[in-house]
Amino acid sequence: MLKEVDILLITLTSPIKIGVYENEKLLETIESSDKSSDVLPLIFRDLQKKYVLKKLFYANGPGSFMAIKVAYIFLKSLSILKNIPLLQQMLFILIIMSQ
Repeated sequence: MLKEVDILLITLTSPIKIGVYENEKLLETIESSDKSSDVLPLIFRDLQKKYVLKKLFYANGPGSFMAIKVAYIFLKSLSILKNIPLLQQMLFILIIMSQ
């Protein structure tokens, strides 16, 4: 049986950073310096083989406008197709909450 996890995605700068969380505990981190439009489908293909995705969280700024758009479109599509809640937050709020 696959673990149910939440995914936190930060694509505002390079490298892309992804955290995999189970019950608010970090299980795995993924980093990539590749373009988000190229690497996000590959990363999420692999994540879906290992886990059941419960929620998707992503930072929506401040940062690269293009990176925000690419991440949003990809994650919103995944959210609709797989019926996974998508939540967004400003990056500095995520940093404050993690301390």
